[in-house]
Parts: sequence; C-alpha cells; structure tokens
Amino acid sequence: MKKNVLFVVAGLLLMASCSHDMDFQQPEPQPQPQPNQEDAIKSNVEKIFGITIDPNQDWCTTQNGKVTITINNPELKDVEKVQILTVSPFGNSDANGALSLNEKKVSFGQSVTLNYDAPKMYNRLYAACVKKNGEYFIKGFNVGEQNVVFTSNTVSSARTRSGAGDFDLDALVNSLPKDPVLEEPEISFNRQRNWNGWENDLLYHLSTTAEAAQCLLVSDYTTDYKTDLYDMIFNGYLQNKVDNIGKIKKSEYYMSNNNYPFTTGEDPIILAPIYKNDGIYHEIENCDIYYYYFKPEAIMGMTEAEQVQYLKNLPKYKVVELYTSIVDPHEMINNQIKRETAYALIYWGDGTPVPGQTKGKYSFPEGYKIGFMLRSIDTEENHNNPSVGDKRDGELYCDGRLNTDINKFGHFKSSKLDPNDPRMAWFWANNRKYLCCESGSDKDFNDIVFEVLGGIMVPPPPTIDKNKYTFCFEDTPVGDYDLNDVVIRAYRYDATHVVWQVVACGAHDEVYIKNISGDVINEETEVHQMFGKSGKVFINTEKKKPETPIVEEMVEVDENFSFLKNDYQPYIYDKTNKVETRLSIAGEDPHAIMVPYEFRYPLEKICIKDAYRYFKDWAQGYGITDDEGGFKWYLYFDENKVTEAIPTLELE
Repeated sequence: MKKNVLFVVAGLLLMASCSHDMDFQQPEPQPQPQPNQEDAIKSNVEKIFGITIDPNQDWCTTQNGKVTITINNPELKDVEKVQILTVSPFGNSDANGALSLNEKKVSFGQSVTLNYDAPKMYNRLYAACVKKNGEYFIKGFNVGEQNVVFTSNTVSSARTRSGAGDFDLDALVNSLPKDPVLEEPEISFNRQRNWNGWENDLLYHLSTTAEAAQCLLVSDYTTDYKTDLYDMIFNGYLQNKVDNIGKIKKSEYYMSNNNYPFTTGEDPIILAPIYKNDGIYHEIENCDIYYYYFKPEAIMGMTEAEQVQYLKNLPKYKVVELYTSIVDPHEMINNQIKRETAYALIYWGDGTPVPGQTKGKYSFPEGYKIGFMLRSIDTEENHNNPSVGDKRDGELYCDGRLNTDINKFGHFKSSKLDPNDPRMAWFWANNRKYLCCESGSDKDFNDIVFEVLGGIMVPPPPTIDKNKYTFCFEDTPVGDYDLNDVVIRAYRYDATHVVWQVVACGAHDEVYIKNISGDVINEETEVHQMFGKSGKVFINTEKKKPETPIVEEMVEVDENFSFLKNDYQPYIYDKTNKVETRLSIAGEDPHAIMVPYEFRYPLEKICIKDAYRYFKDWAQGYGITDDEGGFKWYLYFDENKVTEAIPTLELE
C-alpha cells in the first residue's frame, strides 16, 4: 500500500513531537493469552449474549466483485467517469439511496474494469456513465457478471432536441391536425358525486376525428432498452408489489411542487403510453389520461385550501384513451413494455375554453406547471352488477391534495393510501422522463407507465455519496462487546484511493492501528494521539452526539484493493496487553466486525445485542437472507443506545 499526500486531518490538535508527553499510566503488562483463553472467551460470550454462536457464521456482510464497463454509445461521447452504484440514482432528491462503490475517469470508446465491495443485501447493482454536465446513464447488472456494455441499443442517440428522446419533434408536430378545437365538455365523477369543491369541474376532449389524427405512430424501443427500462423501474425505483409511497414523497417534483414539473417553452410535450399492468388483476378496464396547467403566480398568496379549490376548477383535457384505443392495432400492451403510439399535449390558452372556437397550439409557454389525471372507467358489465357498480370509477391525480375523496372511495380505498397521497409518480432515467401510475389497490405505482418527452423540465443530476465501511473493534479477547474500543470508517474515493477515518476510541489502553500507511493514520501513531488526546480517555463513545472531530486521510491503493482482502484490512494492537485483534472469522466471537455502511456504533458499555435487536439472530445464523434477521441487521437499532452519525469531511 502506497501513501499519498494528506488532504484533510480533522481534530489533530497535537503535533507529532507531543508523543513524548503521552501519559497512559500503563498497568503492568499482562501475559499473552493462555491455552484456556478460548474457554474464557466462549464462557464470556454465552454470558453476555445468552446464545451459542453459529460456528459457520463468518461475520461477513460484504461481497467482492469485478466488472468491465465498455462505452460505445454515441450519446456518451462526453462521458467523464464510470461508477458502480448500489441502486438506481433516479427518482428521489436524495438520489434514492444510491451510493458509489467505486469510480474511475474514462473516455468514450474505452473499456475500464472496476473492483467493488458491495453489501450482501444486493444481488443487483448498477453501472453508471456520468457525463461532464453531471447527467447519469445507467445499466443494471447482477453481482458476479463480468461485463456491462453501453451501446446505441441501450440509449437512443437519435435525439433532435434536448429531452426529445428519439422523436423528430418537428416532423411529429407537422403531422398533427392544424388548429385543433374542442368538443362540448362532460362533467367529472367527482362532480357527479357532489364531492366538495368539484361543482364546476369540466373535462374536455377533441372530436373523435381529431383524436384519431392526434394518434401518432412511433417506433418501439430496442430489446436492450426495454430490458434496461423494466429493470430501472420495476427493480430500481418502483419495485413491484412493494409499498413505494415513501420514496415517492421524497422525490424532487413532489417535495418542491406537489408533483408538478415546469414547462420549458422550447418543445411540444409528447406523451407515449408504454406499459399497462392489467392482466389477471383487471384494475382498469377502461381509462383515459388527462392534463391541466397553470401559471405558478396564479396561486401565489393563496392559502392551501384556496389553492386546492383553484386547481379543482381548472379545465382538464384528455390526451388518450388507454384501453379502447383509437386505432385498434395500436392498443396499449398489457404486462410488457411496448411503445407504438404517442400524443401531443395541446395548449388551449388560459381561462375557460369555448368549444368549437378556442384554437389550440402544440407548444406551451415557458414556466407553467403541468399536472396529470388518470380517469378510470369500469366496464358496463360491472356497472350493471349491484355489488360493483361505480366503485372502480374515479379520477386519480398527480397532486395528492386532489385525491382526498377518491383515496377513500370504493375499490381505490383498498390501497390504504393516505387521503392526500398522490396517485402518480415521476421517474427519470437516461435522459428520459416517465410518469408511473397507481390505478388501484396497492402502492407500487407501476400499474400504467407513460414516457413524457419534450418540453418539461427534469430535476438536476443526482449527487451520489460514497458508500462507507465501518470497522468496529474490541481491544481485549474477553470483552464487553460494545464494539467501540476502536472505530474506523473508510470509503473508496476512486479506483486508486481510499479515505480512512478514525472515528472513535473507547479503549483506555495504548492502542495502535495496523495495516494503514498514511502520514497521520499509521502503525507508529497511537490512536489517542491521533485525536490530540493523552491518557485514559474515551473519545466519541460516551455521548450520543460525538464531540471530537474525526481524523481523516486519503491513501493511495492498488486498483485491486478490496476491504475484504486480508492484505488491506486494518487491525489493532493493544500494546498495554500485547494483544492483536483482527476481524472475526468463522468459529470466532464477534470481537471485530466490518459493516458495509456508515454504522452507528453502540455507546460506551452498551452491548451490541442491546443496541441492535437482530444481532443475536444473525450471530446464530438465523434468517441470513431475510430483510430483518439477515444481512440488514445493522439497519435496526435502538435510537437511545447508539451514537449519532458523524459528519464526513469533504475531500477535494
């Protein structure tokens, strides 16, 4: 391991010359462990944990892999770097929890190989190409796969304008009917049911002839892109049959604008249905998609109630029928991704349109907010069935404030969404935007999916943090298992650099860290001294909020570096007792573990089993693949028995 220039050292209060002033008041050296030491350790473990540890438990929560990434897609000519990510970075303002496992600078046309360490909870990871403007393009791969290729079959390169996907927007708009006009409107289900505030709700649509002309035939996706898109939506952001409402509420559109993106004023807005989960569920036998829009300043100064009333009164315009398609061969396909038709949204001006007179345009002014509504209409057969009736009829909005009635009504209440929860979620990936709908009885929000192209803004590129690894040590063989005698944190900065952080020291003995060869974090410098402390003191282990700044240093490493390889793993040496402590292996007690995250370690004198309720289950080998009892045990803790997360310093 080669050392690099020291970038940041936090909390180094004493110069190296102060080492002569260290006063540990050392006790008499204790003898090396005797033959009966193993019996003493075993007895202590059983006394503290009250269990017998599975002899096959290897204490490893991390897996290692290597993958080669090739970039041949013309869309990525200005690629700057590649990364390995834990999950898809798209959808949420907090990057949906995506963390970088490794990264490397790269140029278009190159192939690069990255070594990575990943939490065992993940069977699937994501390769990411990051462009110079920060834009992300990703492709999923299974742990163990050796190659990922970004080609023109993965991401379309035939874009004519920003955000237009592979549509030729000019040719598309030129094919649309000129000066479209509206038919007489109909009233909404909300209005028919006399629900509060919907007394003036009107739904507008084009004539049947105009609707047919508005249906544009477009090319389907490539097979590779369908595979990638399905993976990004159903395995990445909106996992199938999973409660996804929490992450949706963290999304950029929802958090800042109640699920309303802004219009760019540059291109028409094009909507293409690409997926419908109908199948055996029959959640929607007939449905339409509508849109509405408004100037943000129109609701400025209004109370929340006034805003909602204003939105209820806005005209709603139909884009497309999904079940009984206008052109029969181009019906939306059930249970598979397929794109065959697209529809242009029309700007009808502000205010109430006059049917037959108000003329529409295929471009929106800049800076409007645009919202969507899915209208579910059940079959005539069910309408005639007294047990069903109109329980599957309803208007479902992106803006959850407009769903307070429908979320409690008929078939829709079985989803158990809160009254003001949205029924649609925005998802963006690989320079494309998608609108995902929850049309019925659960919260996965992937029943119907649209691609939305052209003139709406997307949030800025995600900011991806590095995945942290935490090493927790007991300093003596017969320990109390609070696992905070020495706490080290580390992350892979890039392919050839690792950042090491000494976070805490709960040992009173003279303790040294081995196998890290930095300028400050090294084998010669005692741990207390790294923090500028002397004598028998606890550092960042007694109080919930750590007070002493961490010590941080970047060290150069080989590209084959792995936190799982013995040659690179840190261990500690208790000079007072002349005891060396390395990471636990199968058949041993948990005297030292590595957690593949920024671990909130136990407070002083609190056993890890009391701080983390599933630790004992994991130690006994139960539920190794379960969400709670297996590799994710470190996500379930008692808030009062662990430290707060310690901020990471930024290295330039």
